Amino acid sequence: MDLWNGSVWYSEWFRRRLQWPPHTSHRRLEDLRPNLAPGAWEALLQGIRAHLERQEPLNLTLGVQLQGGHTQIWQVVGSAERTAAGQPVYLSGSMKDISA
Repeated sequence: MDLWNGSVWYSEWFRRRLQWPPHTSHRRLEDLRPNLAPGAWEALLQGIRAHLERQEPLNLTLGVQLQGGHTQIWQVVGSAERTAAGQPVYLSGSMKDISA
């Protein structure tokens, strides 16, 4: 995520899991919201905020709703890249299915 302009890049794994059409323009964090289980959106935002503002580790477990009503549990791990002055510029990380 580019924190200065708000754009987000989602990997092909991510797009396939959420069954987003290949040519859609999912470029915002908000695009993820409809796929999250109740309460997960707020938990994600709070986790990101705690990481950016207080430099707490970004390591969350979220429910993700897939098409067909199936829910998976994903682990979200990330880290901010900061300027020399400590200002966060980018946030990168990974999500993996830990349902099993």
